[in-house]
Amino acid sequence: MQVNAKQMETRILMRRTCDRVANLNRYLLRYLRSNHDVSVLVDSAHKLRYATKYCAKSGKHEELLNSMIDELNKGSTNSLPPNTKQVLSHLLLADCSHRAFMSKPELAYKVMNLPDVTKSFANVDIVGFYQRANLQVPYDDEYTIEYSDRTDYSAYAERCRDDTVLGRGLTKESVEDMCFNDFVETVQHKWINAKPAEPLVIEGTRKQKFRTQNVRSGYWRLTWCKRRKHIRPSTVLHTAPAIDYEFVEHSKTTTQTTFFDLPIEKRHQLYRSYYELMMYVPWKNTPDESFLSPNVRAILENSDSHAEIDSRHSLQRLGEFFKVYQQLFSDGRVALPGSSWQRDNQFSYSMFLVNQHNREIHLDRVSNKFC
Repeated sequence: MQVNAKQMETRILMRRTCDRVANLNRYLLRYLRSNHDVSVLVDSAHKLRYATKYCAKSGKHEELLNSMIDELNKGSTNSLPPNTKQVLSHLLLADCSHRAFMSKPELAYKVMNLPDVTKSFANVDIVGFYQRANLQVPYDDEYTIEYSDRTDYSAYAERCRDDTVLGRGLTKESVEDMCFNDFVETVQHKWINAKPAEPLVIEGTRKQKFRTQNVRSGYWRLTWCKRRKHIRPSTVLHTAPAIDYEFVEHSKTTTQTTFFDLPIEKRHQLYRSYYELMMYVPWKNTPDESFLSPNVRAILENSDSHAEIDSRHSLQRLGEFFKVYQQLFSDGRVALPGSSWQRDNQFSYSMFLVNQHNREIHLDRVSNKFC
Protein backbone atom coordinates (compact mmCIF):
# COMPACT_ATOMS: atom_id res chain seq x y z
CA MET A 1 0.00 0.00 0.00
CA GLN A 2 1.38 3.42 -0.92
CA VAL A 3 1.49 5.76 2.09
CA ASN A 4 2.65 8.83 0.21
CA ALA A 5 4.74 9.80 -2.79
CA LYS A 6 7.95 8.22 -1.44
CA GLN A 7 6.88 5.55 1.07
CA MET A 8 5.33 2.10 0.75
CA GLU A 9 3.94 -0.01 3.57
CA THR A 10 3.21 -3.75 3.79
CA ARG A 11 0.10 -4.90 5.62
CA ILE A 12 -0.92 -8.45 6.58
CA LEU A 13 -4.66 -9.05 6.32
CA MET A 14 -5.95 -11.52 8.90
CA ARG A 15 -9.49 -12.73 9.46
CA ARG A 16 -10.06 -13.56 13.12
CA THR A 17 -13.12 -15.30 14.54
CA CYS A 18 -11.74 -15.48 18.08
CA ASP A 19 -9.36 -13.28 20.05
CA ARG A 20 -7.25 -16.33 20.98
CA VAL A 21 -7.17 -18.04 17.57
CA ALA A 22 -5.43 -16.59 14.50
CA ASN A 23 -6.87 -18.07 11.31
CA LEU A 24 -3.77 -17.61 9.19
CA ASN A 25 -4.83 -20.09 6.52
CA ARG A 26 -8.29 -21.64 6.41
CA TYR A 27 -7.09 -24.56 4.27
CA LEU A 28 -4.44 -25.52 6.82
CA LEU A 29 -6.99 -25.26 9.60
CA ARG A 30 -9.42 -27.44 7.71
CA TYR A 31 -7.14 -30.24 6.47
CA LEU A 32 -4.24 -30.23 8.96
CA ARG A 33 -5.73 -30.88 12.42
CA SER A 34 -2.67 -30.06 14.51
CA ASN A 35 -0.64 -27.18 15.92
CA HIS A 36 0.69 -24.88 13.17
CA ASP A 37 4.06 -23.18 13.06
CA VAL A 38 3.38 -20.58 10.37
CA SER A 39 5.86 -17.91 9.29
CA VAL A 40 4.36 -15.16 7.14
CA LEU A 41 6.76 -14.03 4.38
CA VAL A 42 5.69 -10.62 3.10
CA ASP A 43 8.76 -9.67 1.08
CA SER A 44 12.13 -10.92 -0.16
CA ALA A 45 13.93 -9.86 3.03
CA HIS A 46 11.71 -12.16 5.12
CA LYS A 47 12.32 -15.00 2.69
CA LEU A 48 16.11 -14.61 2.87
CA ARG A 49 16.14 -14.47 6.67
CA TYR A 50 13.89 -17.52 6.95
CA ALA A 51 15.94 -19.55 4.46
CA THR A 52 19.28 -18.50 6.00
CA LYS A 53 18.17 -19.56 9.48
CA TYR A 54 17.41 -23.11 8.36
CA CYS A 55 20.36 -23.44 5.98
CA ALA A 56 22.73 -22.55 8.83
CA LYS A 57 21.04 -24.88 11.29
CA SER A 58 22.87 -28.14 12.01
CA GLY A 59 20.96 -31.42 12.06
CA LYS A 60 22.65 -32.46 15.30
CA HIS A 61 22.04 -29.12 17.00
CA GLU A 62 19.63 -30.40 19.64
CA GLU A 63 21.73 -33.51 20.38
CA LEU A 64 24.92 -31.49 20.88
CA LEU A 65 23.13 -28.99 23.07
CA ASN A 66 21.70 -31.68 25.35
CA SER A 67 25.09 -33.43 25.68
CA MET A 68 26.75 -30.11 26.56
CA ILE A 69 24.27 -29.43 29.36
CA ASP A 70 24.65 -33.02 30.66
CA GLU A 71 28.43 -32.70 30.79
CA LEU A 72 28.17 -29.44 32.68
CA ASN A 73 25.80 -30.99 35.20
CA LYS A 74 27.87 -34.18 35.62
CA GLY A 75 31.58 -33.46 35.80
CA SER A 76 32.83 -29.95 35.48
CA THR A 77 30.31 -28.13 37.70
CA ASN A 78 30.23 -30.35 40.79
CA SER A 79 31.81 -27.58 42.81
CA LEU A 80 29.27 -25.00 41.61
CA PRO A 81 26.16 -24.25 43.66
CA PRO A 82 22.77 -25.36 42.19
CA ASN A 83 21.66 -21.84 41.33
CA THR A 84 24.80 -21.29 39.20
CA LYS A 85 24.09 -24.51 37.30
CA GLN A 86 20.57 -23.25 36.63
CA VAL A 87 21.93 -19.95 35.36
CA LEU A 88 24.34 -21.75 33.00
CA SER A 89 21.53 -23.90 31.63
CA HIS A 90 19.35 -20.83 30.95
CA LEU A 91 22.19 -18.97 29.27
CA LEU A 92 23.03 -21.94 27.02
CA LEU A 93 19.42 -22.51 26.06
CA ALA A 94 18.81 -18.84 25.32
CA ASP A 95 22.05 -18.41 23.35
CA CYS A 96 22.16 -21.67 21.38
CA SER A 97 18.60 -22.77 20.73
CA HIS A 98 16.33 -20.82 18.42
CA ARG A 99 13.41 -22.62 20.05
CA ALA A 100 13.98 -20.83 23.36
CA PHE A 101 11.84 -17.77 22.75
CA MET A 102 13.29 -15.80 25.63
CA SER A 103 13.80 -12.04 25.67
CA LYS A 104 16.64 -10.31 27.51
CA PRO A 105 14.40 -9.05 30.37
CA GLU A 106 12.90 -12.53 30.80
CA LEU A 107 16.38 -14.09 30.86
CA ALA A 108 17.50 -11.56 33.48
CA TYR A 109 14.45 -12.42 35.59
CA LYS A 110 15.25 -16.13 35.44
CA VAL A 111 18.95 -15.61 36.19
CA MET A 112 18.14 -13.55 39.30
CA ASN A 113 15.47 -16.06 40.46
CA LEU A 114 12.89 -13.30 40.83
CA PRO A 115 9.25 -14.28 41.53
CA ASP A 116 6.68 -14.40 38.76
CA VAL A 117 4.70 -11.20 38.19
CA THR A 118 0.92 -11.27 38.05
CA LYS A 119 -0.65 -8.77 35.67
CA SER A 120 -3.01 -6.27 37.23
CA PHE A 121 -4.82 -5.63 33.92
CA ALA A 122 -5.73 -7.72 30.91
CA ASN A 123 -4.18 -5.83 28.02
CA VAL A 124 -2.60 -2.57 26.90
CA ASP A 125 -4.12 -0.87 23.86
CA ILE A 126 -1.77 0.74 21.31
CA VAL A 127 -2.93 4.15 20.12
CA GLY A 128 -1.64 6.09 17.13
CA PHE A 129 -1.52 9.88 17.59
CA TYR A 130 -1.52 10.54 13.84
CA GLN A 131 -3.98 9.97 11.03
CA ARG A 132 -3.88 6.48 9.58
CA ALA A 133 -6.10 3.81 8.00
CA ASN A 134 -6.41 0.01 8.07
CA LEU A 135 -7.04 -2.70 5.54
CA GLN A 136 -9.18 -5.53 6.89
CA VAL A 137 -11.48 -8.37 5.86
CA PRO A 138 -14.96 -7.67 7.32
CA TYR A 139 -16.96 -10.43 9.01
CA ASP A 140 -20.02 -10.04 6.79
CA ASP A 141 -18.18 -10.84 3.52
CA GLU A 142 -14.98 -12.89 3.35
CA TYR A 143 -14.36 -11.91 -0.29
CA THR A 144 -14.25 -8.17 0.42
CA ILE A 145 -11.23 -6.06 1.41
CA GLU A 146 -12.27 -2.99 3.38
CA TYR A 147 -10.28 0.24 3.64
CA SER A 148 -11.21 2.08 6.84
CA ASP A 149 -9.87 5.23 8.48
CA ARG A 150 -12.14 4.78 11.53
CA THR A 151 -9.55 4.75 14.34
CA ASP A 152 -9.05 6.24 17.84
CA TYR A 153 -7.52 9.28 16.18
CA SER A 154 -10.51 9.91 13.89
CA ALA A 155 -12.99 9.24 16.74
CA TYR A 156 -11.33 11.96 18.82
CA ALA A 157 -11.04 14.40 15.91
CA GLU A 158 -14.76 13.96 15.03
CA ARG A 159 -16.13 13.80 18.59
CA CYS A 160 -17.73 17.27 18.33
CA ARG A 161 -19.76 16.57 15.18
CA ASP A 162 -23.51 17.15 15.35
CA ASP A 163 -24.37 13.52 14.49
CA THR A 164 -22.16 12.02 17.24
CA VAL A 165 -24.26 10.05 19.74
CA LEU A 166 -23.19 10.38 23.39
CA GLY A 167 -23.98 7.74 25.99
CA ARG A 168 -24.92 8.19 29.63
CA GLY A 169 -22.40 10.20 31.64
CA LEU A 170 -21.05 12.14 28.65
CA THR A 171 -21.91 15.69 27.61
CA LYS A 172 -20.79 17.75 24.65
CA GLU A 173 -18.88 20.12 26.94
CA SER A 174 -17.01 17.33 28.78
CA VAL A 175 -16.12 15.52 25.56
CA GLU A 176 -14.94 18.74 23.89
CA ASP A 177 -12.67 19.59 26.85
CA MET A 178 -11.00 16.14 26.85
CA CYS A 179 -7.44 15.75 25.63
CA PHE A 180 -6.63 12.79 23.40
CA ASN A 181 -4.99 10.85 26.24
CA ASP A 182 -8.08 11.14 28.50
CA PHE A 183 -10.36 10.31 25.58
CA VAL A 184 -8.72 7.00 24.66
CA GLU A 185 -8.42 5.98 28.33
CA THR A 186 -12.00 6.73 29.43
CA VAL A 187 -14.25 6.72 26.35
CA GLN A 188 -15.37 3.70 24.33
CA HIS A 189 -16.05 4.53 20.69
CA LYS A 190 -17.97 2.56 18.05
CA TRP A 191 -18.53 3.43 14.41
CA ILE A 192 -22.13 2.92 13.25
CA ASN A 193 -22.44 2.22 9.52
CA ALA A 194 -25.57 4.15 8.57
CA LYS A 195 -24.73 4.24 4.84
CA PRO A 196 -22.50 1.25 4.05
CA ALA A 197 -20.64 1.65 0.79
CA GLU A 198 -21.31 -0.77 -2.03
CA PRO A 199 -18.32 -3.06 -2.65
CA LEU A 200 -16.72 -2.86 -6.08
CA VAL A 201 -15.35 -5.94 -7.84
CA ILE A 202 -11.58 -5.72 -8.24
CA GLU A 203 -10.56 -5.74 -11.88
CA GLY A 204 -9.12 -9.08 -12.99
CA THR A 205 -10.89 -11.12 -10.28
CA ARG A 206 -14.24 -12.87 -10.09
CA LYS A 207 -15.14 -12.66 -6.40
CA GLN A 208 -12.67 -10.31 -4.71
CA LYS A 209 -14.20 -6.92 -3.90
CA PHE A 210 -13.09 -3.64 -2.38
CA ARG A 211 -14.99 -1.08 -0.34
CA THR A 212 -14.22 1.98 1.78
CA GLN A 213 -15.40 3.12 5.19
CA ASN A 214 -15.01 6.84 5.88
CA VAL A 215 -16.66 9.78 7.61
CA ARG A 216 -19.55 9.88 5.11
CA SER A 217 -20.66 6.29 5.80
CA GLY A 218 -22.00 6.71 9.35
CA TYR A 219 -21.51 8.28 12.77
CA TRP A 220 -19.73 7.70 16.11
CA ARG A 221 -21.36 6.36 19.26
CA LEU A 222 -19.38 7.31 22.38
CA THR A 223 -19.92 5.68 25.79
CA TRP A 224 -18.21 6.06 29.16
CA CYS A 225 -15.86 3.23 30.19
CA LYS A 226 -16.48 1.64 33.57
CA ARG A 227 -12.75 1.22 34.15
CA ARG A 228 -9.91 3.38 32.88
CA LYS A 229 -8.07 1.64 30.03
CA HIS A 230 -4.31 1.14 29.86
CA ILE A 231 -2.76 2.52 26.68
CA ARG A 232 0.61 3.28 25.17
CA PRO A 233 1.43 5.31 22.05
CA SER A 234 2.38 3.49 18.87
CA THR A 235 5.59 5.56 18.71
CA VAL A 236 7.56 5.47 21.97
CA LEU A 237 9.75 8.55 22.43
CA HIS A 238 12.33 8.52 25.24
CA THR A 239 14.08 11.85 24.85
CA ALA A 240 15.52 14.83 26.67
CA PRO A 241 12.92 17.49 27.59
CA ALA A 242 11.26 18.70 24.40
CA ILE A 243 11.59 22.33 25.43
CA ASP A 244 15.40 22.01 25.23
CA TYR A 245 15.25 21.42 21.47
CA GLU A 246 17.34 23.96 19.55
CA PHE A 247 15.23 25.49 16.84
CA VAL A 248 16.57 25.18 13.27
CA GLU A 249 17.02 28.35 11.24
CA HIS A 250 17.81 27.23 7.70
CA SER A 251 19.52 30.40 6.46
CA LYS A 252 21.64 31.08 9.56
CA THR A 253 22.63 28.10 11.70
CA THR A 254 22.44 25.00 9.54
CA THR A 255 22.11 23.55 6.07
CA GLN A 256 19.64 20.88 7.24
CA THR A 257 16.47 21.26 5.19
CA THR A 258 14.54 18.02 5.86
CA PHE A 259 13.44 16.17 8.97
CA PHE A 260 15.79 13.23 8.42
CA ASP A 261 18.78 15.56 8.02
CA LEU A 262 18.65 16.09 11.78
CA PRO A 263 20.52 13.77 14.19
CA ILE A 264 18.26 11.05 15.56
CA GLU A 265 18.14 12.46 19.09
CA LYS A 266 17.11 15.90 17.81
CA ARG A 267 14.47 14.30 15.57
CA HIS A 268 12.98 12.47 18.54
CA GLN A 269 13.11 15.61 20.67
CA LEU A 270 11.29 17.67 18.04
CA TYR A 271 8.72 14.94 17.46
CA ARG A 272 8.24 14.67 21.24
CA SER A 273 6.93 18.26 21.37
CA TYR A 274 4.38 17.38 18.67
CA TYR A 275 3.41 14.20 20.54
CA GLU A 276 2.79 16.11 23.77
CA LEU A 277 0.55 18.61 22.00
CA MET A 278 -1.45 15.83 20.36
CA MET A 279 -1.89 13.80 23.55
CA TYR A 280 -2.39 16.39 26.29
CA VAL A 281 -3.82 19.58 24.72
CA PRO A 282 -7.47 19.44 23.52
CA TRP A 283 -7.96 19.87 19.77
CA LYS A 284 -10.63 18.95 17.20
CA ASN A 285 -11.01 18.27 13.48
CA THR A 286 -7.27 18.50 12.65
CA PRO A 287 -4.19 19.52 14.68
CA ASP A 288 -3.25 22.10 12.02
CA GLU A 289 -6.66 23.78 12.27
CA SER A 290 -6.52 23.88 16.10
CA PHE A 291 -2.91 24.98 16.67
CA LEU A 292 -1.68 26.79 13.54
CA SER A 293 -2.76 30.14 12.15
CA PRO A 294 -4.39 30.44 8.68
CA ASN A 295 -1.23 32.05 7.26
CA VAL A 296 0.98 29.19 8.47
CA ARG A 297 -1.47 26.60 7.13
CA ALA A 298 -1.47 28.32 3.74
CA ILE A 299 2.34 28.09 3.60
CA LEU A 300 2.33 24.39 4.59
CA GLU A 301 -0.36 23.55 2.00
CA ASN A 302 1.68 25.10 -0.81
CA SER A 303 4.08 22.63 -2.43
CA ASP A 304 6.35 25.48 -3.62
CA SER A 305 7.03 26.67 -0.06
CA HIS A 306 6.79 23.28 1.69
CA ALA A 307 9.35 20.79 0.36
CA GLU A 308 8.18 17.85 2.54
CA ILE A 309 4.47 18.25 1.87
CA ASP A 310 4.09 14.60 0.81
CA SER A 311 6.20 13.17 3.64
CA ARG A 312 4.85 11.83 6.90
CA HIS A 313 7.39 13.85 8.93
CA SER A 314 8.11 17.43 7.92
CA LEU A 315 10.77 19.60 9.57
CA GLN A 316 8.95 22.78 8.62
CA ARG A 317 5.57 21.58 9.94
CA LEU A 318 6.98 20.19 13.19
CA GLY A 319 8.91 23.44 13.64
CA GLU A 320 5.65 25.39 13.59
CA PHE A 321 4.16 23.07 16.22
CA PHE A 322 7.30 23.52 18.33
CA LYS A 323 6.67 27.29 18.34
CA VAL A 324 3.20 26.59 19.78
CA TYR A 325 4.77 24.28 22.36
CA GLN A 326 7.25 26.99 23.36
CA GLN A 327 4.43 29.49 23.86
CA LEU A 328 2.49 27.06 26.04
CA PHE A 329 5.61 26.38 28.09
CA SER A 330 6.25 30.08 28.64
CA ASP A 331 2.60 30.46 29.77
CA GLY A 332 3.08 27.69 32.34
CA ARG A 333 0.59 25.30 30.70
CA VAL A 334 2.93 22.38 29.98
CA ALA A 335 3.03 19.31 32.26
CA LEU A 336 1.30 20.73 35.33
CA PRO A 337 2.39 19.12 38.65
CA GLY A 338 0.55 15.86 39.37
CA SER A 339 -0.85 15.51 35.84
CA SER A 340 -0.53 12.54 33.48
CA TRP A 341 1.46 14.84 31.20
CA GLN A 342 4.08 15.40 33.92
CA ARG A 343 4.33 11.68 34.75
CA ASP A 344 4.75 10.84 31.07
CA ASN A 345 7.56 13.40 30.73
CA GLN A 346 9.30 12.13 33.88
CA PHE A 347 9.22 8.54 32.62
CA SER A 348 10.43 9.58 29.16
CA TYR A 349 13.41 11.53 30.51
CA SER A 350 14.28 8.77 33.03
CA MET A 351 14.37 6.16 30.26
CA PHE A 352 16.45 8.53 28.11
CA LEU A 353 19.05 8.79 30.89
CA VAL A 354 19.03 5.00 31.42
CA ASN A 355 19.60 4.38 27.71
CA GLN A 356 22.50 6.84 27.69
CA HIS A 357 24.02 5.10 30.72
CA ASN A 358 23.67 1.67 29.09
CA ARG A 359 25.27 2.99 25.91
CA GLU A 360 28.25 4.35 27.83
CA ILE A 361 28.71 1.02 29.65
CA HIS A 362 28.56 -0.83 26.32
CA LEU A 363 31.26 1.43 24.84
CA ASP A 364 33.44 0.91 27.93
CA ARG A 365 33.10 -2.85 27.56
CA VAL A 366 33.96 -2.71 23.87
CA SER A 367 37.10 -0.70 24.62
CA ASN A 368 37.99 -3.20 27.39
CA LYS A 369 38.06 -0.57 30.14
CA PHE A 370 36.65 -2.96 32.75
CA CYS A 371 39.66 -5.30 32.60
